[in-house]
Amino acid sequence: MRWLPLCINLLLLLRTIGHVRRIAVTLPHWANAPRLIQGMDLILTVARVSMSL
Repeated sequence: MRWLPLCINLLLLLRTIGHVRRIAVTLPHWANAPRLIQGMDLILTVARVSMSL
């Protein structure tokens, strides 16, 4: 869980500037996500190893 400190830092940073992280959608596989968020103001977050496939 190397990512956990990064996630906590991100949450603290967002809080200090008055923002809150909201998870809008969770998917079992990221491959369909680009079509889902197309035309929306959402951000897609995926694992780096997924992008090398």
